[in-house]
Amino acid sequence: TLAPSTLALIRGLFPRPRERAVAIGVWAAVFSAGSALGPVVSGLLVGHFWWGSVFLVNVPVAVVLLVGIVMVPEVRNPDPGPWDLPSVVLSLAGILGLVYAVKEGAAGGLHVEMVIAGAGGMVALALFARRQLRLTTPLIDVRLFADRAFSGVVVANLLSVLGLSGVVFFLSQFFQLVGGYSPMQAGLAELPAAVAAMVFGLLAGVFVRFWSRRVLLASGLALVGAGLASLTLVGPSTAYPRIGGALFVVGAGLGLAYTVANDV
Repeated sequence: TLAPSTLALIRGLFPRPRERAVAIGVWAAVFSAGSALGPVVSGLLVGHFWWGSVFLVNVPVAVVLLVGIVMVPEVRNPDPGPWDLPSVVLSLAGILGLVYAVKEGAAGGLHVEMVIAGAGGMVALALFARRQLRLTTPLIDVRLFADRAFSGVVVANLLSVLGLSGVVFFLSQFFQLVGGYSPMQAGLAELPAAVAAMVFGLLAGVFVRFWSRRVLLASGLALVGAGLASLTLVGPSTAYPRIGGALFVVGAGLGLAYTVANDV
């Protein structure tokens, strides 16, 4: 929810390409580091407090955010057009249906309820796309996806974020269930990804001055892919430095790819 709004603010506040690239680098660094630092903070909370504290910790963060919003200048479309409620309903129904189907399928295998939810989700999304093509002011202009550059960076974003998310999710369990780590130790073990994502996210804003965005984006995705590929060789006896190195490579690639893709 925050990502599109904050990116729109950056686009409005930093019209010059070089300034915007650095601003998005800072944005991506904080975004990536926050995602990767989640396991560290949650490990600390679970180790010392009630498990529900991992949800309650967002309350003070939200308060700080609301205070900060007052300090940010308003950036809005002077002629936004009407807000189409049916499009919102179709979008929600489509996404929720597909997500529910995937979750249910992973938990209980193929069954009628899962199939109905998945099929309903796909139908809702198809109707959503059809409606957007017919509206004068669509909720989302799906014609954007016909632009290869736009679609390419959307896919790059998806792959890089899913890469880190998947690694953090599974390694958290690996460290605790196989390695015998505490929740806090497991979170700290994943810290190389956070550090690398933050550093290379910031550096990406500088690198775009010397190298093309295409080179940086391809390099970032290649690093993510190489890091993920190396993790397929991890076993119960694998030493931590090897895993930590792979996490650093994945984080570095994410920092580059995420920053450049969002800038594009």
